[in-house]
Amino acid sequence: MFKSLLVPLDGSVHSERSLPIALEIARATEASLHLAHVHVPHSPEQLLSNTQFHFEGLDISAYEEKDRKEEREYLARIMGTLGRDGDSALLEGDVADALGHYAEGVDADAIFMTTHGRTGVNRMWSGSVADGTLLGSVASGVLKISALPMLVQRP
Repeated sequence: MFKSLLVPLDGSVHSERSLPIALEIARATEASLHLAHVHVPHSPEQLLSNTQFHFEGLDISAYEEKDRKEEREYLARIMGTLGRDGDSALLEGDVADALGHYAEGVDADAIFMTTHGRTGVNRMWSGSVADGTLLGSVASGVLKISALPMLVQRP
């Protein structure tokens, strides 16, 4: 039934909670597993407001490349722990758009992701309602862009 599954990861333990079920389904259906992380550049204002970056000659591009390198290493480490073939990709751009386009590119049959499980004011601020189900803003954005089935679970 499934030939290709996508698991978006954001580097948090919460996002990795969708891996066991995706892995189980991938094994049962012999589907390929694709991990993706979207690099979100930090604006210089955010960097410069942090005291560790208060020095002359800050090279924003070097900082961004270091960040990308760490994100690629994170994806490789997670892929290595899964014990199966698959691939991973470091994407750029708007998170929901990048994931939607990547899902099309790998011909994904389904997307497995975890929300951050925000409640109260945090949920109101960060979450949204899509099709009667409260989803995180990224999950909601991917749902709007992609017609693929999604399994969205709370952490």
